[in-house]
Amino acid sequence: ASKQRKLEAQVRAALQHRNFYHSVNLADALAALSPQMATEIIAEAFQSGLQTKQYDTAYKFGAQLLEIAKDDPETLHEIATPIVFDMDITKRDLNLAEKALLRAAELTQEKDVSVLDTLAAVHNLKGDYAKAVEWGTKAAANATNDNDRKYSQEMLEEYKAKLNKDRVVP
Repeated sequence: ASKQRKLEAQVRAALQHRNFYHSVNLADALAALSPQMATEIIAEAFQSGLQTKQYDTAYKFGAQLLEIAKDDPETLHEIATPIVFDMDITKRDLNLAEKALLRAAELTQEKDVSVLDTLAAVHNLKGDYAKAVEWGTKAAANATNDNDRKYSQEMLEEYKAKLNKDRVVP
């Protein structure tokens, strides 16, 4: 326990100083003692990398997080959410977001509205409006409350309008 606390403190200090690689090396050592703590450290490094616009570093951590959290739909959704919705991010790894969300959708039997809505948004950002409509339709069909239903339906209508505009031949 003492060794674990010491490693945790070292990792937190490395993260605070934006020394991401050192923090992950320490997280690897910590993983042997506490896999959950290592997951949290890598998630924190991913978020910090995004916030400081060190995108290449952040996405390496995001890919690592995707692998270690491959059976956790909540964490998978948390990987994608900032990539898709954070307007301060200027370099988006939509493939990483899509991969995380497809796995989350699989794990939730395509029933989690927030996962489905975010997956539709990924395809919208990619310009694949047919896929955005497909996932948006699933989201709207699975909405269980008025707020989710309204949001999903509004986004679906937006995707359908873009798809129809895309199909118009000049």
